[in-house]
Amino acid sequence: MAEQRGRRYRRKRTGGRKFLRGISMAIVVIAILAGCVYLLKAERIDVEGASRYTASQVAEACGVRQNDNLLLLNKTATEQAIVRNLPYVHSATVKRVLPDTLRITLHESPIGGLIYDGTALWVIDPYGKVMDYTPIDQLVGSGPWVEGLTAQEGSAVGKTLVVADSQQEQFQYLQVLLQELERHDMLAQVSGINCADPGTLIFDWGGRFTVLVPAQSDLDYKMRYLKSVAAQLESTETGRIDLTRNEAHFIPTQIS
Repeated sequence: MAEQRGRRYRRKRTGGRKFLRGISMAIVVIAILAGCVYLLKAERIDVEGASRYTASQVAEACGVRQNDNLLLLNKTATEQAIVRNLPYVHSATVKRVLPDTLRITLHESPIGGLIYDGTALWVIDPYGKVMDYTPIDQLVGSGPWVEGLTAQEGSAVGKTLVVADSQQEQFQYLQVLLQELERHDMLAQVSGINCADPGTLIFDWGGRFTVLVPAQSDLDYKMRYLKSVAAQLESTETGRIDLTRNEAHFIPTQIS
């Protein structure tokens, strides 16, 4: 009996020590976390990839203030705030650089198209988002002029351009074309796009060619095919490249 009571006492004593150790560890962890919350503050905000916005504009747009706690920062919400408040930004990446720095990397959109409404230019990105509405003489940068689309009431900076129901199809095809031109590093060489014909997209490329492509086609393949066709022509040749058929058809400019 005495031996059994001794074992029970030792078990109770051991269990008590474990409980106290657990409490002590929890207190230490809480103290460390409290210290981190107090010490890990955003004393610096570094911005990379910005060409249209200053570091102070980006900092204001993200909603993070100096000395805000880095551990409590919601990175997803911060990235979304940047894209929402800075129209020329397509995406943003936010990274904590401990102990005191927030690093923001911007991925700005190129100008996808310029749509003139008789008063000013609607500037859209390759995904159809309005990045700016500006008088012609105040446009910063350049991009292809778009014919065949008209901005409707409800269009606003930071939102997708609103077009008439009858132009929705052309607008969708235009976005696909702009994205493929950007992906193939060709967008900067395009000066104008005509999407008035729902079946065919026409664009001026490289200062030398007017290109016709079927709207409902594999535009990735068509862009690669276009590059290969242009590479086979003399550097002085200009004209029309028709890709609406299975085989490319080049019609040289007639010199009178």
